[in-house]
Formats: sequence, structure tokens, C-alpha cells
Amino acid sequence: MYTLNAYERETIVNFDEGSDEATIYTFNAVLIRKCRQFVENFPECGHLEAVRPDGGHEFVIKKNRLSINLLRPKTEKEIEALRERAKKIFERGNHDQ
Repeated sequence: MYTLNAYERETIVNFDEGSDEATIYTFNAVLIRKCRQFVENFPECGHLEAVRPDGGHEFVIKKNRLSINLLRPKTEKEIEALRERAKKIFERGNHDQ
């Protein structure tokens, strides 16, 4: 059997304005796990439609439960503040031992 390469193992999120459902087709292990947990915990909001022989999973999710979040880049000032905070947390953790 043919094995898909990394470029062929894609994730597709598909929805239209006429339906209240979105389809998520993916090979991504983390996304598969998250979608599985979601549909197991909230079956009224979606379901696993199919598991393909090539490893792809297709989920159908209510569109109002799906969110696409675009993150703005952090400024240098924000990055430095995060570094300092992480250092303090790390130093505090090492003194407890």
C-alpha cells in the first residue's frame, strides 16, 4: 500500500454559509485527539464521520463550536517580560528543592 508523505497528510477544515456544520479532515495526531475527546464529551456537538485506511480522520462539528484564532506576533518588550517571568518562576522552583 502507498504511504502518504508529510505534504500529502493534510488538514482540511471545510464549511459553507448554508450549513450549521463544519467538516474537519486531518492526519494530525494532536487534532485527532482533541476532536475525539470533544465528540466523546459533547456528542450533541459533533461526531467522528470516518477513519480512512490511510489514517485520515473526518469529524463533523457544529460550526458554532469551532473557532479559528489568529495570534498577533509578540513585541520584543512582551517577549522580554515573558523571559523574566519564566526566570523568576524557574529560580523560585529551584530554591524549593
